[in-house]
Amino acid sequence: MGCGSRGSSPAAGAESPLSPVLRSKGVLLMDANPDVAYYWSHAGKSIQFSVFGPWPPEIPQEEGGFGPPKTELVFIGAGCNELAIRDLLDSCLVTDEELRLLDRLRGRSQ
Repeated sequence: MGCGSRGSSPAAGAESPLSPVLRSKGVLLMDANPDVAYYWSHAGKSIQFSVFGPWPPEIPQEEGGFGPPKTELVFIGAGCNELAIRDLLDSCLVTDEELRLLDRLRGRSQ
């Protein structure tokens, strides 16, 4: 299961690195909207993805803030392969070229 232009699909019959994952959750940063925190939650066949709110980096983590913008996800399951999950997620990242194209389409050329 691959994503984006850098991803590749597994061979037919190959098991996804996400197959053993029973639950996952966390906060996401997306390059397309770096001032917004997104919430991800998955349990079984239920998946939630929504805007969590503005990313408030000025509020320290010690005081309940998110700290500097970043993605923090937790995957829970028996027999999970962390490296394979990381590789799969990395394949979903937007390339610099794709981000420049998005900026141009939105009228934010640099």
